[in-house]
Amino acid sequence: MIKKEPHLAFADVTYESLDEMAEQLLAEVYEQLRKIRVGEEENSCTTRKYVLRRLVQLQHQFGDLVPHLYRTAYNDAWSQVYYWEHKAGYKHPYLRHMMERLIQASQQLSH
Repeated sequence: MIKKEPHLAFADVTYESLDEMAEQLLAEVYEQLRKIRVGEEENSCTTRKYVLRRLVQLQHQFGDLVPHLYRTAYNDAWSQVYYWEHKAGYKHPYLRHMMERLIQASQQLSH
């Protein structure tokens, strides 16, 4: 019996190898992105978070170097997430807060 490595776990599933994990999570990512693209799922923060959680898990597992086998799909998935965030007008809460502070400071200087 092959012992599964506990550090290769995500959402109550333990994977036998990094390849198995990467292939499964990327398949889930691309399925969710497809659903957003064709309108089966709303382009909402919650829907994108489903994708982001899987990409961040892969980022954690890959470390500093994404394996060549997955690099194109992984980078493309991140690009698609950024595209859908932009299309929805999403702004990270911290960045939104900083922009508001800059606008306030600018207005105070002009008075």
